[in-house]
Parts: sequence; C-alpha cells; structure tokens
Amino acid sequence: MSLYLVRYSEIGLKRRYTRSNMESKLITSIKAALPPGSVTDIRKTRGRIFLETSADESTVRRNLSTVFGIKSFSPVYKFDFSSLADLLEKAYPLTKSIVVGKKFAVRCRRVGNHSFSSIDVERQLGELLVSSSDGVSLKSPDVEINIEIRNKSAYLYTNVIPGPGGLPTSSQGSMVCLMSGGIDSPVASWMMMKRGVLVNFLFCSLAHPIDTVYFLNAAVKLTRGWLHGYTTKIHILDCRKFVEYAILDGKDSAGTVLFKLLLYKLAEKISSKFGYKGIITGESLGQVSSQTPDNLMSLSHFVDLPIYRPLIGLDKDEITDLARKIGTYPEKNTGEFCALFAEHARTEVPIDELEKNGIPEEIVDMILTNMMTFSSDTVDGFLKSLGKDEMEVKEIPENSLIVDLRDRKEYQRWHYKGAVNLRLWELERLKKNVEHYSSIVFYCKEGLQSAYASSLFADSGTKVYYSSERDMKRLANQ
Repeated sequence: MSLYLVRYSEIGLKRRYTRSNMESKLITSIKAALPPGSVTDIRKTRGRIFLETSADESTVRRNLSTVFGIKSFSPVYKFDFSSLADLLEKAYPLTKSIVVGKKFAVRCRRVGNHSFSSIDVERQLGELLVSSSDGVSLKSPDVEINIEIRNKSAYLYTNVIPGPGGLPTSSQGSMVCLMSGGIDSPVASWMMMKRGVLVNFLFCSLAHPIDTVYFLNAAVKLTRGWLHGYTTKIHILDCRKFVEYAILDGKDSAGTVLFKLLLYKLAEKISSKFGYKGIITGESLGQVSSQTPDNLMSLSHFVDLPIYRPLIGLDKDEITDLARKIGTYPEKNTGEFCALFAEHARTEVPIDELEKNGIPEEIVDMILTNMMTFSSDTVDGFLKSLGKDEMEVKEIPENSLIVDLRDRKEYQRWHYKGAVNLRLWELERLKKNVEHYSSIVFYCKEGLQSAYASSLFADSGTKVYYSSERDMKRLANQ
C-alpha cells in the first residue's frame, strides 16, 4: 500500500457546510479516478486528504493529475513521534541518502500544539544532513525534504505533483456547452469543468454521421479523461435542414450568425427541459467574423439564460496550446461550420435584422423532435454504429462522379482531373443523375462542406465519399 497526501486550495476558503460538501465530491472523484478496489482508505482533515491505495505510482500520478479540485499531491512516508528528538531520529535515516552529492533544503509545516517550531525542525534536521550533502540552498535546491507535521504524526515527502486545481466536479451545478469536434468548444468545456460545473454537451450535426464522430471523439476525451465519478448527458441534433433554410432562402449573408442564434435557441429550450443553469460557448472575441462585439450583443439579446464564454479573452495560440495540454486537439480539421453559409461572414448583424429574418419556430421544433440524448457512459456502442470511416475516400473508384464544392477561382487554380464544380445550393440537380455513377466523391477546402454533401446523398443508393482539397491532391499525385 502507498500513502498520498492530497492538497486543495479554494475549497479550504469555504464555510464549513460548503467545504464539507466539496470535500465529499472531491473524494468521490478521487476514488473513481483510481482502479476499482484500489483505494483502501481515504480520510480528510482541514486542507488535506490522505489516500491509501494499492495502485502503482504511475497510475496514481497520471489519474490524480486529472481530478478537478486537487491543487497538488505527494507520495508520503508516515511515522509517529513523541518529541523533536524522536522525530529527528526517525527522519534522518530516511533522508540521508536523498541528499548525497546534492544541494538541499528542509521545509516544514505544522498543525497542532508542539514544544518546537517549524524552523526548529528545518534547522536541526538540516544540521544532521549537511555533512552528507553538497550544502544547503534555500533558493534553488536540487532536492527539497518536506515534512508535514499533524499533531503526533509526520509525513515526509520530496515530490510535489501538480493537479489541475479548480473546484470539484458538479459543485457548481450543471450547464450545457455548444460543442463541436473542433479546437475551441472542448477547451471552453474543460475550463468550466475546472470551475466545478458538470458540463453536458449539445451538438448540432451538419454532416451526420461524419461530423458527429469528430464531436463524440472530443466528448469522450473530456468525459473519460477529466470527469471522474460522474456521467453527463450528450444531446445530438440533426441541423441539416437549417443549411437548406439559410442557403436556399437567400439568407446566407447572415447565415453564420443565424446558425449561432439557432444554437442558442436550441440550448435554451434544452436547458429548460433538463434544468441546466447556463449555456457555455467556445467564442473568443474577434477570433472569427461572427464573434465580434456587435454580433455577440445581437445574439445575447434573444436568450434569457446566462451565456458563459470562458475563452473570450484568449487568442488562438493560447486556446490551441490548452487543447493539446488537455488532450482534445483534433486529429483532423474539417473546417468551420461558417463555410457552409457564406464565403465571408458579416461582422455586424443588427438585432432588428435577426428579428426580421428570425428562425421559424417550426424549424426549431422540428430539430428538437428528433433529438438523440444519451449518457456519456454509453458512447462506445453509438460510435461503432456510425461508420464514418467508410465515407472517407481512400482511393477514387472507377466510374465516379467527382464534385468540387469550392468557389470558382479555387476550382480554376487547381481541381482533380474530371471534377465538376458545383456549390452547395446547386446539389439538388445532381439527385436525378446519380444512378449513372458507381459512386460520388465530394471534396471542398477542409472537408466539412463535402461531408455535409455526402450526408445528403447517403440514402441515394449510390456510394458516397467525402474528402478535402489536401487529400485529393495527394490522391492525384499517387
């Protein structure tokens, strides 16, 4: 069995009832983060939790570093003592070999009444160890000997392993995040999870099942990597009808902002049904054209529920670094949804224009009618049923119709040999001719538009594939 000292910070500042409640939630997450049956004892004292476990140290290090609420933790050696002389007699042989050939420092913290001070422990143990070492360095030691004294017990350690900090999961209630399989929204979810929010996910698919798989992969990384002892809800909506509404009805100039408004309206209705206390988004000020102060103000006008934007002051590099750190950086970028609605998103869509164009209530209700909701612990089976990889083109089949969805200038600069150039709003005329081909291969700049087009033709009876410009160039050069 190994013993660990687990530290928290903010929790210790709370009033007794709140602190006790948060400590209990933290203990729940600690137990769930470690292998079943490996926790043999866990107890709390003011500001500290002591964990005894049979799990190996690498597992404990890896898993506890992903438990929200933990500031840091250390593997410790515990011994009891009766006096300062007894403490020094027991601590010296445990630490002598650690300081050989190294500069060291002794740090001591105490809780309880003692006849000696923390400085007494640091000075006298240091005097015993100095002859075995390369000297004392209080500012930049090679090794720190830490002793935490609690009444008549001492806990000795040299390693302090950082945790993520923040507040324990679910201590701040439940919210819903407007989630995608991209970079920003998973990071926004993580930041709110760090603040104690039990985050549920709302995904509006524009190219099911292709984009749904990317979203679920991001959700799984968050729930399995950072959510311990709790399950969360995943809501999936088919929003392809809105693409038709925004493009075919001539609203594409404001389509990106209209789609955001749709997301807000859907999230608010779902929150009312499930009791969520707020909406989380991955918006960062000025990062894209739709995320300007004007557009964010216009969008917020139509929503009564609080909107949380934890990334609002971060730039793209900071967000990307966080995505890599927490493990949610996507393996493949299929592009942003705004490319479906307009070549250039508008930076100012006033409230009165959104009110005039609006989003018909029947579209909102129709999308909600077909909503899929399931628990985060049942994702695997659903993922296996989607078959996204079967639609990603690996080679061009014979007798294929190849459709380039990029704009005319990009098509003229380069296109796959034999490809026809069509925009999304021109696809309807293809449906009468698909039976003449063994398959259709759609491609666009990044992949999202072609994934959307593929999803529209998935039930046509003709094999359908999607790709990006980069992958099509690779196939052309083979």
